[in-house]
Amino acid sequence: MKYYQLDKYFKYKIVSGDVKCRKPEKKIYELTLEKIKKCPAECLFVDNSVKNLDVAGEMGIQPILFNRDKENYAGTIINSFSELAELLGS
Repeated sequence: MKYYQLDKYFKYKIVSGDVKCRKPEKKIYELTLEKIKKCPAECLFVDNSVKNLDVAGEMGIQPILFNRDKENYAGTIINSFSELAELLGS
């Protein structure tokens, strides 16, 4: 995050050990939405695991695959942090 200067795009970080649940448990996404006070349609979720993205997508969060493992995915895919920065509009 710091190396690619992505911290400027995020106000909050949710650490699974702190909230006692993990992806793809629906609860971690719900806790995150509650903390940031946003509805799912206002959010993006970037992950390298399709199963984690599927849960986010089912909840209405826009999923983005960080495709470091070359997985097949029909949705939005990025392959680098620079692509993410571009997608986020920097």
